[in-house]
Amino acid sequence: MTESAVEALRGAVDRLSDRAEALERRLYSQTRALWWAIAGPGVVMAAVIIVGMAVLLDNHQQIREANQRWCPMVGLLLPESGETPTTDRSKRIAQEAQVLFEDFDCGPSALPPKE
Repeated sequence: MTESAVEALRGAVDRLSDRAEALERRLYSQTRALWWAIAGPGVVMAAVIIVGMAVLLDNHQQIREANQRWCPMVGLLLPESGETPTTDRSKRIAQEAQVLFEDFDCGPSALPPKE
């Protein structure tokens, strides 16, 4: 190869190298913008989910506390230990009271004192 051909090849390689670096910078710039376009709404969505969960948990706690207030009354509807309801109506009331007692997560302290 002649010296002019080598210089021509070097010039072509330098131009290609410059173009490759320019493309790399452009690609980096565009992907960085894409990441920000994805990450921005993602962070907002995560914040909304966290706040929503906090509100739901707070509401759940308030509902639980409100249900706990009914425990003493529901406890009065339960038959005393050793007693069994005799009529269909009293059996139905006892069953429903037991379901409410369990659903409201009432403890033994909600039962009326034994005489």
